[in-house]
Amino acid sequence: GVSATGSVRVLPATLGLLFHADVGDAADFSVGAEVAWVSYGTSTLSLLGQDVLRVTPKSEWTWGLKAGLDGPLGRNWTVGARIEYIAARAKTDDPTLPRLDPCPILFNVGVARRF
Repeated sequence: GVSATGSVRVLPATLGLLFHADVGDAADFSVGAEVAWVSYGTSTLSLLGQDVLRVTPKSEWTWGLKAGLDGPLGRNWTVGARIEYIAARAKTDDPTLPRLDPCPILFNVGVARRF
């Protein structure tokens, strides 16, 4: 069969409000909403090893949601995990091109130290 491959770089910058619910001394749960400015890199579609299409989607404003959980790790340390969804819809000026809906779901884990 014939296969086509391609990828696009999604670069979000977000600003949001998190609401924290203290679940006791062991954990801190947070949930919130955000606005996001999403820009995209140029995407190249390759068919049978040949580049056949280059597309640069327009940057956009959109929204997102995130939730997280933090817990103590010793006296001055905290470990946390977050999941985030961004409602990205990449559009171009060319109506003949298919719409790209990356809608990234991001997951991160981190460690923090209090000074």
